[in-house]
Amino acid sequence: MLRIAGWLLGCAGVASAGNGAVIADKPVNLILITIDTLRADRLGCYGYRRATSPNLDRFMLRGTRFEWAFSSASYTAPSHISLLTGLYPSFNSVLLDNGRFFKLSGKTVTLAEQCRDAGMRTAAVISNPTLNRRLGLHQGFALYVDLQFDRVHERYLPKEATATTQEALEILNQVHDAPFFLWVHYQDPHGPYSPPCDLTTFGDAAPPPEKDRILPVGTDTSGYKAIPTYQVIEEERAAWRYGLRYDNEILYLDRHIQTLFDRVDELGLTRNTVIVLTSDHGEAFSEDEFFFAHSHSVGLDQVRVPLAIVGPGVPAGKVMTTPIGGVDVYATMTEMIGLKPVEKTSGRSWAAAVRAGKEPEEKPVFCEGFSQRGVAFRGMYYREDRRPADSPIWKISPTTNGKHLPLGPSLVRLSDGAGIELSKGALLRAELDAFTLAAEQAIRETFDELVRRGKDERTVAENNGLVFFRDELGYEFDLRDLEPASPEELSPEDRAQRRAMSSLGYLDKAPEESENKPKP
Repeated sequence: MLRIAGWLLGCAGVASAGNGAVIADKPVNLILITIDTLRADRLGCYGYRRATSPNLDRFMLRGTRFEWAFSSASYTAPSHISLLTGLYPSFNSVLLDNGRFFKLSGKTVTLAEQCRDAGMRTAAVISNPTLNRRLGLHQGFALYVDLQFDRVHERYLPKEATATTQEALEILNQVHDAPFFLWVHYQDPHGPYSPPCDLTTFGDAAPPPEKDRILPVGTDTSGYKAIPTYQVIEEERAAWRYGLRYDNEILYLDRHIQTLFDRVDELGLTRNTVIVLTSDHGEAFSEDEFFFAHSHSVGLDQVRVPLAIVGPGVPAGKVMTTPIGGVDVYATMTEMIGLKPVEKTSGRSWAAAVRAGKEPEEKPVFCEGFSQRGVAFRGMYYREDRRPADSPIWKISPTTNGKHLPLGPSLVRLSDGAGIELSKGALLRAELDAFTLAAEQAIRETFDELVRRGKDERTVAENNGLVFFRDELGYEFDLRDLEPASPEELSPEDRAQRRAMSSLGYLDKAPEESENKPKP
């Protein structure tokens, strides 16, 4: 049972009827549901032929679904920061890091802070260690239920959909009679693909949609032409078996998220609550020769995500086809509950278009990763590498323990994913060039500010980050006396964070781990 009674005493009250129901004639509550590592094209409502998502499909029919929604990044931390701040990754203090080194600045206003200042109760249930409060996204949340820290074994305890749903229900039962913002993050179907249920074959007579391909076990977590080390399941080597496991992860999630949907209905919240459901990024299943991995590119397999908005004034059964980005989701959520986006955000609100059921004017939607950037516009998607093939950034990836590879430019048609001659993407390249120029300048300014602050004013993780970018990736910092911290200088929480990120494929085995220490 969550200890939330004391938290509730400090929350603002609102006018209510004698039976405790909120008196409202417009949306006053917001529920944001983010599902980790969920590709849009593995859901039935997006055309997938396996019945992985019957409950999610029915839920999305109750509101407006977005056919071409794009996450702002292809990995967890920067993508979620964009959803909750309206800033593209390069334009906030975490940059293109995945929470390994850098944290969100206290100067950055989050959606939770806006809701709190408007008198709303704010709470979050988090299931990925990357989003633990050390990242800084807890700003504005009165209650932030992230992963429990086991001090004896110095590790974070994992959380599956069953526990995530139960924690969300306990909060809902306490806050439903007053304006609130609840963010619920599900870790499923992030790898390793080990759903706590019996595997179903979905009635398939053959192993598609994955190629009937036998893969070797990789030497790192990148997933390039191999099974990532953290994804290996016993003696499984067939690619389609991992695809089947991923689909079963989605099915497991689907069954438990319905419990949350049912409680929302039982409490009568659909009449005054905007519910936004989306994912932070996708997953590779052979695209660019990567398997069961993310963060290595901004291909459609990595950044096309599901998105639906359900609530009062939102047309049911509507599908919008204009590309929308994570930064736009932030702006849309704020307006739909009567708040204004903070100044200098990157996105635009779709609230009026959603309520009217009309497509808005199309604008470029950008996606970022450490190795690539991309743009969706005019029915096409263009992506290119951030650096030339001889750049030191390809030496090692800061988001896996392997290498990111230069993949070159690519232009595809959104309607069918077919490749298009690069010469037809001049407009998209121009848009991306302008965005990249501003983004790289913003990154440089953030690093300059970090350097100016001095070693003692930075966290140990920030100092390690500057050393890593200087020594491993060729960034030119005037930090001649700065050396990486030894394992003994890291806090128990930082050591646990490294182990947790290692278990999710973002890092190799932490060097401070020894054979006699408990493993996560």
